[in-house]
Amino acid sequence: MTSATKEDILDDQAIETFLAEHDDWTYEGGRLKASYSLQSFEQAIEVINKIAEVASAMDHHPFMTNVYNRLTFSLCTHSLGDVVTQLDADLAKHISEIIKQE
Repeated sequence: MTSATKEDILDDQAIETFLAEHDDWTYEGGRLKASYSLQSFEQAIEVINKIAEVASAMDHHPFMTNVYNRLTFSLCTHSLGDVVTQLDADLAKHISEIIKQE
């Protein structure tokens, strides 16, 4: 189980560095966001389940939506006031890796 502290809040430079290294993510409205299209609804649900396992292990749960084969993620740390933390960046990296394996 992992939790974020104020020291984990990412400043603008850290967010820009993350985005430069992870072109599937954007920063909008104070959140890291990404959208992916998969081959089918069933594959999207399989991906959701894989991400749920990782997120639960991290004790950090993303806002995510699923419409047919499309998944959308929005990450911020609610417990620190809806800011982006290293925990969000770490979960985003895991999500990207899971998507790349599909």
